[in-house]
Amino acid sequence: MNEQNGFGFQPQQPQQPPRRPQPQFQPPYQQRQQNFPNNSANRNAVNNPYMASNNYGVNQVRYSANPNTNTTNKKPNTVIIVSVVAFILVFSIVVGSLGIHMNKLNEYHETLQNAVSEMYSNALLCESACVLIHDVWYNTIFEKDDITTDKYTKSSGGHYKSWSGYSEFNEDFNVSLRALFSDTSFKTKISCIETGDDTVTAYMSKLKDPPTKYAEQYKQVMQLYDYYSELYQCATNSSGTLTTYTETYNEADNNFAKQYKICKDY
Repeated sequence: MNEQNGFGFQPQQPQQPPRRPQPQFQPPYQQRQQNFPNNSANRNAVNNPYMASNNYGVNQVRYSANPNTNTTNKKPNTVIIVSVVAFILVFSIVVGSLGIHMNKLNEYHETLQNAVSEMYSNALLCESACVLIHDVWYNTIFEKDDITTDKYTKSSGGHYKSWSGYSEFNEDFNVSLRALFSDTSFKTKISCIETGDDTVTAYMSKLKDPPTKYAEQYKQVMQLYDYYSELYQCATNSSGTLTTYTETYNEADNNFAKQYKICKDY
């Protein structure tokens, strides 16, 4: 049974203090933290005013109007540019060197063809001269009439002997050969042969030290040049006996003709 106090009131139980009302909104700093996923990239973005994060947590750069505050690293772009320029330079050098090499090969091949062609043309002149030398030599010894050689093999004196209008044959074939080499038309032919030989020699000088590609062709052309030189000597410097001269000429002429068949398509 509860006792009443002197005033006739019952004592009341003490009331609990009222609860603190919960805020209906979050502070700004909490909203900002919840808007960003909790990862290291966005923590960096919060600390760096120039970095922002997309929905996937990937950092994006905020560019400032002040170029001095732009933190973008430009070294990779510089490396790429230098690499591209270096590649272009190396490529240009390689292509240029290859072009020079190909030009040298083409020039050598052209010189090779010109040498063969010039030897063939001059060999034909040598053949013509050698045949006439042989005929003058032979017809003098065997006193054979020939309208082509009579003016060299017969003297202008003495009695009329042949239908050609010339008299007796020369007793010495050297007299006939000197008359041949003193003839204006024959001297002109020999002069052409010597000029052609200078051209051949110039071409052969350029063919020294052949590239690997034309090493075998050069070897064959050198063999052709040897046979050509023998023909040239028969035309410009006849010596020996009629027999040895004829044998030397025939051998050189046959060898040249065979070797030319090998070299003509180079």
